[in-house]
Amino acid sequence: MDTDTAERLISLGCGVAAAAAASAATNPLECVRVRYQVADVHTYKMKGKSVIKSPTSLFSFGLGIVRNEGYLRGLHLCGLSGWIASMSCAFGARMAMYDPVRGAINRLCGTSNSGTAFAAGLCTGALSNFAACPLFLAKTRIQAAAGPGVVDNTLLAELAAVQRAGGLAAQYAGSQALLLRGGCIAGGNMWGYDLGKRALKAHGHEEGPLFHAACSAFSAVTASVLAAPADLVLNRFHAATVRGARSPFTSIGACALAVVRNDGVAALFRGVGANFVKMAPTFLGTLPLYEQFRRLAGLGYLQT
Repeated sequence: MDTDTAERLISLGCGVAAAAAASAATNPLECVRVRYQVADVHTYKMKGKSVIKSPTSLFSFGLGIVRNEGYLRGLHLCGLSGWIASMSCAFGARMAMYDPVRGAINRLCGTSNSGTAFAAGLCTGALSNFAACPLFLAKTRIQAAAGPGVVDNTLLAELAAVQRAGGLAAQYAGSQALLLRGGCIAGGNMWGYDLGKRALKAHGHEEGPLFHAACSAFSAVTASVLAAPADLVLNRFHAATVRGARSPFTSIGACALAVVRNDGVAALFRGVGANFVKMAPTFLGTLPLYEQFRRLAGLGYLQT
């Protein structure tokens, strides 16, 4: 096995391990975010009565879930296997591709800067998220359908249900938005992370866990804003087909137009705060852990 291939496999392993650990810890935030974003599509029920149509805040919505379903069942375990599987696939593949793709972009542009980090993140994030689309779809359907008295499907059962309903094409329903969202998240992540690294290095700081955590926190801001519209549209589109329901949307574009027509452009950014709350802990786990795993494996830290 040549050196480049070995490095890519090591990067893949480091990415999968980092993503699995981070996603296992952050699933409650991912679950409440998804359920909050699709609350207009599926009225949340409390004690058999439809009492929340459009929750006024993410916090009050989350409290309602905990009171009526319990923390473990309603948030922590709901869609957990799907979140771990989809994140491990997407982040692991992205980081395995990131170094060679950024190297190629650097050579093409004749320079290495935060812009090339954004471009590399955009490309690798789009590709890796497309590959993980069936896993993200199943995870979102499980979480969007959750509620009091609802027995959650397993990941494999949900994947099988999607396959029976529409075959391979159904597994990639909404893949256009996932390509865009995944690219925006990864591009914003790597852009903000690279900017943070350069700024801290310019002030004489050396790389280490706290250094990487600070850069990751900053990158969560850029990523959450860039990805918000595609994220909301994708969740609405996926949630419209839970438990075999017929989707009112013929395409991702039709779903986006319906959101804008009914609720205005600002509605596309609903959940930005929830995105940041979800992304910040996830990013604080993924890239800092990935950097440490790389160092332990002999690859060194990511280059700026």
